[in-house]
Amino acid sequence: MKLLLENWREYLNVDEGERLYHFSNEKFDKFSLDSASDSAIWGKGVYLSDNPDDLSGWGKENRSHGFLYNVVIKTDQKNIIDMTQPITSEIYERIEEHIGRPLADITKEDGLFPFNTLDRKYGSVANAMRKMGFKALKHPPPGAHKGNHYLVPNPSDIEILKVEDV
Repeated sequence: MKLLLENWREYLNVDEGERLYHFSNEKFDKFSLDSASDSAIWGKGVYLSDNPDDLSGWGKENRSHGFLYNVVIKTDQKNIIDMTQPITSEIYERIEEHIGRPLADITKEDGLFPFNTLDRKYGSVANAMRKMGFKALKHPPPGAHKGNHYLVPNPSDIEILKVEDV
C-alpha cells in the first residue's frame, strides 16, 4: 500500500505536466529560497532542467553524491515565459503593463527580451516575475549544456514527484 501511495501517478498514468529535474547536495521535502544564491544569473529562485544529465555543475559541492529531484511546476502555459518559442502577445502585454511602456521601445535598447530593463526596475528577473505573476522562465541551455533550463521564482510552485539518492 505504501508503494502505491508513493507512486500513484505512475500507476494511473496521470499527465501532470513536463517533468523537470533539480540536483542538490541536501535532501528536503519542499523547495525554499533559504539556500538560493543572490548572485544567480536571473536572480534568487529555483533552477531546473528538463534533462537530468545536465545537472553536473549544480549543487554546493561536486556531484559525487547528492539528490536528484524529479518535479513539475504547478501552473499552466500562460504563466510561463518560454524563451524557446516566440513570446506570445499575452505575455508581452503583461510585461508592458508592469514596465509602463511598449516592449518595442525596450527591445531596441535591451535586445531580444527586456532582461536588463526588468533587472533595473525590479532588482532581478526573478523579482520581476514574482511581481508580474509569472511562475517560470523557460530558456535554452547555456553553453555546452543540454536540455532547456527553467527559473521558478516561487518554490511553492514546485511539486516534488520523486527524490533519488545519487
